[in-house]
Amino acid sequence: IADLQSALFRMKQQYETAQKRIREESELKNKFEQDLVREQQRIQELTIQNEQQQKILKLKTEGLVAAQRKLRGAPNGTNNDGVATINIEADMEKLVIERKELETLKDDISKREELIQKRESLLNERTELETKKMRTSQVLNKSLKSVNEKLKTVDKQQPNHQMIREQLLKQKRLFTERLEQQDCVLTPSEERRLIEIDEGIEAIDLAIDYQNNIINRRERDVQQSIRASQVYIFTTYQDDTYI
Repeated sequence: IADLQSALFRMKQQYETAQKRIREESELKNKFEQDLVREQQRIQELTIQNEQQQKILKLKTEGLVAAQRKLRGAPNGTNNDGVATINIEADMEKLVIERKELETLKDDISKREELIQKRESLLNERTELETKKMRTSQVLNKSLKSVNEKLKTVDKQQPNHQMIREQLLKQKRLFTERLEQQDCVLTPSEERRLIEIDEGIEAIDLAIDYQNNIINRRERDVQQSIRASQVYIFTTYQDDTYI
């Protein structure tokens, strides 16, 4: 009875630990997914803003070209238009750089997604091994319970069958030892793989944290740059001064 109670207690602890880990991993997975959706929305918004600013500068450039054709005979006007063209080209170059930074940000997010997928793959493999471990423990526990029942029957109905009793006791000791030594439930290679998986997940978590810091910093810089450009462009080119 004591052996059964001890085995059941260990199985209950294993089950509770497994359920807690599943909940934590599920919450973390949901967080990753929410972060991805939010970041994709931000990138889309920033890309649209960048495209709008480029369209404005393109229209101003086209207006300047038309004005230069009309005022080709007026030296002063031509010089002013030339300066304006240079300014717009410089502003356009800034927007092109911002667009490249946006693409780099997308690449950073893609790299993090690859890390998350690798992490998910390792989690699935670990779950399979731990499930096998738990099922094997359940089988051993069931076998131990069966042996105990047989021992009770032998003691009551066949008290003189010492050989049968010794065989049952031997089986009981074997099952009890395997339950107490949980590492024996899996093969040595499977136990090593579990350790490797835990180490791999830990390394990936560190890499994800590092990538998150890069993404947050780059996203903040790009967002500030595009907003500053937006204010500058709409303030500078809101009238027809350059057309």
